[in-house]
Amino acid sequence: MDERVASNGYATVWLLPATGVADYRSPTAEEINAGINATAAIAWDGTTFPAATDSDDVDDRSLADAGNATTRGSAQFEATLNFFHPKVNTDTSGVFGEVYNFLRQPRVPVIIVTRILQNPVSGEYPPASAGEWISVYRFISDGWEDDVADDDSYKYSISFLTQGDVAIYTQVKNSSPVEISNASGTSSTTVGGHIVLNATLASKDATHIVEWSSSAPNIATVSPNGVVTGVLEGTANITASHPAASASSEAFPITVGA
Repeated sequence: MDERVASNGYATVWLLPATGVADYRSPTAEEINAGINATAAIAWDGTTFPAATDSDDVDDRSLADAGNATTRGSAQFEATLNFFHPKVNTDTSGVFGEVYNFLRQPRVPVIIVTRILQNPVSGEYPPASAGEWISVYRFISDGWEDDVADDDSYKYSISFLTQGDVAIYTQVKNSSPVEISNASGTSSTTVGGHIVLNATLASKDATHIVEWSSSAPNIATVSPNGVVTGVLEGTANITASHPAASASSEAFPITVGA
């Protein structure tokens, strides 16, 4: 097989069958580690992963459709990954053969998990663990093209359809709930006033990735960044949730006065 030495070793990439993950927004460590650690088989040359795109409109009307009727087509992003060929394509004992046989059939739902800033230990990439920061991409594999020209290593490119889902900067599923802290030092404000809340998940700042909600938005609203604004006198409970957490946060009461 080809033998590759990582240039810096700060990135890990796993390939998972979509059917093996219950929630792509927060895969468990067991789900990730059951996939293929494809890091050593990926060539940066020719890899465009992921490339953001605009959503398409499909203008394909029937006689029964109203004029100017359009539907949403491909959405959000696409990608191409370049892989090194295994020395023997039928060999599945190593990562090169595993990846080749996993992706050789087109139109397969695939989940790609990336982890950065994780150095290999003694040349081995540590398995995924609960609470680590990751990004997750759900694709459908598409075209296949060999790249065997000149003196380069034998490689092949897999493109992915411009449709799918993405969870950027999420966490591996963990047993910690979301916790809210009060950056403003007070739980009461006035109409038009503000209170700043922070959220943590597995002891890591998660203020900007949790989903904030107010039990009474007519009394107090909360922004995607945890900023509470008083609207009317009364009390509202603020909560924060994230799919990687074991539970939503406890309710944080906010009192709005005159």
